[in-house]
Amino acid sequence: MTLKEYKEKRMQDPEFAEAYVEMQPEMNVIRAIIDARISQNVSQKELSESTVTTQSDAHP
Repeated sequence: MTLKEYKEKRMQDPEFAEAYVEMQPEMNVIRAIIDARISQNVSQKELSESTVTTQSDAHP
């Protein structure tokens, strides 16, 4: 099963679908941070060092 197929199946569950929609604003911010990091050729480690956070926090 692909990720897309799994998502389509899970979206049939109303509770899952509602939670998915609710988290989209946060996911949009996360995606923007990741895209900016990649476009600037900044590694997760470099980002974590410059923001005083852990490397795992730098990429969800």
